[in-house]
Amino acid sequence: MQGNRWILGLSGMILTLSIGCSGGTPQGKPDAVTSRKMTRGDSSGAIPESRLEEIGFRTLWKTSTGGPIVQAWCVGNNLYVVRTGTDDPFVLEKLDGESGLTVWRYGLREKLDYPPKVYSYPSELRAVNPDELYIIQEDDLVGIDDRYGQKEFGVTLGFPVSTAAVPDQDHVYIGSWNQRMYAIHKKTRLEQWSYITDDSITAAPAVGSANVYFGSEDHLVYSLTRGGGYVPSRSWTLKTSGRITAEPLIYGDRIFVGSGDYKLYCLEDVGAEAFTRWSFPCGAPVVRRPFAFRDWVFAVTQETRPDGSLRWNVNSLGAVRGDSRWEAAGVTEVLAADAIHCYGLDVDGNIQALRLDSGQVNWTLEANGFGLILGQDARLGADKAWWGRMFLVGGDGLVQAIRPRR
Repeated sequence: MQGNRWILGLSGMILTLSIGCSGGTPQGKPDAVTSRKMTRGDSSGAIPESRLEEIGFRTLWKTSTGGPIVQAWCVGNNLYVVRTGTDDPFVLEKLDGESGLTVWRYGLREKLDYPPKVYSYPSELRAVNPDELYIIQEDDLVGIDDRYGQKEFGVTLGFPVSTAAVPDQDHVYIGSWNQRMYAIHKKTRLEQWSYITDDSITAAPAVGSANVYFGSEDHLVYSLTRGGGYVPSRSWTLKTSGRITAEPLIYGDRIFVGSGDYKLYCLEDVGAEAFTRWSFPCGAPVVRRPFAFRDWVFAVTQETRPDGSLRWNVNSLGAVRGDSRWEAAGVTEVLAADAIHCYGLDVDGNIQALRLDSGQVNWTLEANGFGLILGQDARLGADKAWWGRMFLVGGDGLVQAIRPRR
């Protein structure tokens, strides 16, 4: 039945971070996940340890869920998968990122249209405020206790939802097909404010210390206050020349935004306006959330050729000045990074290790037998223990977590 939960295997509180893995979205080709088989692997379908050793990696853990996996996201330091169920059509299952153990399961009536999002309260408030998970189901906002998978509330929203629900301490921010961004107050579960743009909002917002940032297909970047929405002395818009369809990235005191005008923008919020630190012409529309690691920022572009095929490319830039470091063709996503490499997903669904300093491909791991490949942004490079960690998700329920050998 809807909302059935089971608590398995872990004691105590599992804490997750509000910033997550590479975009927090599924990689690869989700629609084909249940029909794919491993082309190379051991008897379980996993990448063999001998092959991982060749490239300086090892398996952190392997597990198999109770049914075929149709969706998966890495959020914070944990993995959330949607698989087929028995009592329910689908099940949302949380896997602990360190061990692979199932933390909880939650029954769903359908697959999720948007990635789940987690909010962790500041350390001084966590004792009385457990981590919260938010999902959207058929334009209903559902709040779940992320420790146990227990439903806290469900509310029907009065608008058609077009983005994931992104929380902060007091609100949940949601974009709509009616061209508005909404702030829903957590306690009252009522609309705190909304703001209308001139076109659809199809990318989730990013929440900063005081403001929320988002783009619209009207070519504008918006900065609104978290509690009050548009406030003249503290809000602004910045015009680009293309549609914005990718989530912004907040990195330090900068906001990185990719646009359909072929540029990656580095902005600084200086109050009533945005200061453009730099913009870089990437050669094609920037279609992914930027990925940042230490002094690097990566922009993935997609161009439709005359024959209808897609051309993918990644630009590696200096995060401070926007200087070009290198670019590599055929990379559809930057998954993770460590001190030597950034790890990209190529057009065939394989993992490439590209040197941070030159973009040279040092090795390719044949992983296209997995339907989904997820990366970990290691809190934008701040958490060394999570550098280079990736999750390989098979449609048959197999999940293999890998990491570089130390």
